[in-house]
Amino acid sequence: MININLLPKEMRKSTRPDFWRFAAVGVAAVTALTVGMLHFSVTGTLRTLNGNIAEAQGEIDLLRPRVNERNELRARKAELESVTSVAETLRAGQTSWSGDLARFVRQLPTANAPVLALNNLTMSTLDGATASAPNVNYDGKLISKEVRLQGRARSSEGVVQLLNTFEQSPDFGVQFQSAQRDEESGDFVFSATVGLVKSEPVAASQPTTPPAAPDGTTPPAEPNTPTGTVPPAAPAASVSSGGTR
Repeated sequence: MININLLPKEMRKSTRPDFWRFAAVGVAAVTALTVGMLHFSVTGTLRTLNGNIAEAQGEIDLLRPRVNERNELRARKAELESVTSVAETLRAGQTSWSGDLARFVRQLPTANAPVLALNNLTMSTLDGATASAPNVNYDGKLISKEVRLQGRARSSEGVVQLLNTFEQSPDFGVQFQSAQRDEESGDFVFSATVGLVKSEPVAASQPTTPPAAPDGTTPPAEPNTPTGTVPPAAPAASVSSGGTR
């Protein structure tokens, strides 16, 4: 049996397959599958990153006390370095008036009869910049203190001897200022300035431990000063206005 469609062409129903519908459904499925895969991938990555962040935060919390301790130690170190710097500055600028005066007195020329008489002696320190640089007034020596002298000498040879004594010493320098003869007494009245070279501070000596006694013997006892007595003091150096010996 043969079926004949007698309807006009524009009214006839098409019996061809709808390929575009299948294509649209396929594209939608592929798109949904891709979006789902991307979603799961991003979600897994975020979950991993959040886990790493939580682990790192736990390590930070665990190490925080050590970090705080390290910061405290650094602050303490800086404080101690500051105190040490101040102590070194004070140690570098410390001065010993009695020791320097004793050095000066020991350097004075001596003779069987007094040849010099010091009428006035003034000691003063130099400022830091001047003391730390070679002083052209003292042959380039590093001078820390100055002693201004005024006195009398029996002869010009006494004045020359005084100047040579301090000029030739590596621990001193001298500036001659004036000298004139007193017509009444015949003495030479002079004035000069002596510079003391800066001496390095001497570290305190460590106490020595006596040697151990052999086995079976008793070490000798140290001598004791009797109670109520004072050991004799060492003689002190002094400067007299009557002269030097």
